[in-house]
Amino acid sequence: MKSEEIEVSELKKCINNYLQQIAKTEQENALLEEQLHQNVQENIQLKKILEEEKNRNRCLNKQIINSVYFYKKKLQDEKARLRSNYQNRVNENNMYFKKYFEYLQNSELRVKAENKKKDIQLKAMRILLKNKIMECETQQEKITNLETSPKKLPSQR
Repeated sequence: MKSEEIEVSELKKCINNYLQQIAKTEQENALLEEQLHQNVQENIQLKKILEEEKNRNRCLNKQIINSVYFYKKKLQDEKARLRSNYQNRVNENNMYFKKYFEYLQNSELRVKAENKKKDIQLKAMRILLKNKIMECETQQEKITNLETSPKKLPSQR
C-alpha cells in the first residue's frame, strides 16, 4: 500500500505539475492573445495611417500637377506676351525706319529739286552775265571808238 500511496502521491505531484504547466501555458497564451490583439489593433491603426498618408500624397500629387500645369500655362502666356511685345516693337521700329527712310528720300528729292532749280538759276545768271559782259564789251568798244574817232560837233551830225 505504501507503494501505491507513493505512486498516487507521485501521480498527484505529476498532475499538479501538469496543472501548473497548463495554468502557466494558459497565462502565457492569454498574454500572447492580448499581445496579438494589441498587435492587430496597432496594425489596423498603421493601415489607417498608411491609407491617410496615401490619400495625402495623392492630394499633394494632384496639387503639384495642377501647379505645374498652372505655371506651364502662365509661362506659355508670358512667352506669348513677350513675343507679341517684341513683334510690336519690331513693327514699330520698322514703321519708324520706313517713315525715316521716306523722310530721307523726300529730303533728297527736295534737295535735288532745289539744286536743279539753283542750277537753272545759275545757268540763267551765267547767260545773263555773258549778255551783260557782251553788252559791256560792246559799250566799251563804242566808248573806245568814240574816243578814237574825231569828235563831231552837234551841228555836224
